[in-house]
Amino acid sequence: MEQQMTRKNWSAWCLGLVAITTAMLLTGCIGTYPQSLAMVKPEITGDLSGPLRVEVIDNRPYVQSGDKTSQFLGTRHRAMIWGIPENIINASAKPVAQELGDIVASSLRQRGAVLCPSESADMKCKAAKLVKLTLHDWRFSWSRNSELMVDAELAVSDDANTILAKTRVTTRAPLQRPDVQKDFQTQLERLLNQPEIRSALQ
Repeated sequence: MEQQMTRKNWSAWCLGLVAITTAMLLTGCIGTYPQSLAMVKPEITGDLSGPLRVEVIDNRPYVQSGDKTSQFLGTRHRAMIWGIPENIINASAKPVAQELGDIVASSLRQRGAVLCPSESADMKCKAAKLVKLTLHDWRFSWSRNSELMVDAELAVSDDANTILAKTRVTTRAPLQRPDVQKDFQTQLERLLNQPEIRSALQ
């Protein structure tokens, strides 16, 4: 009788495990893991002046499709749960586009630029240049083969919507650490410090 009960318990445990595993596979992940961007502080060379506006567009296909949330930063795989990925999300709970917009604005402000809100009646903001960052890909994967995947475009336009300068960086590179803040900072610096962008920001 005891052996029969043990077999029943074992069968029930196996069925439960199969059900849980199936649910995990169907949802694609089994939870979330926060990643801070608080230390992403790109350094811009030279001094700036004049009013600027910052806009970030999240055009990442996995966000646009609804497969991932606007806070999505990547995935990590844990061997203890058969490599099923966890979503990595922005720890502040802000959308990634909003967070990066705040980061870029802060860096521009530190170099002397006057930052204007999107809608402003202030006369000094009427001639503000627009610094527009478009995210086509912005994520990382932390696993046995960790990667940083970035495809982003930065454009500067004047108050007549004429594009003064545009640049794009595309990166798919191995990662050496799970905290990717420095890696993301480097990509923003590559965009902001392009000579044509620097000239347009003056």
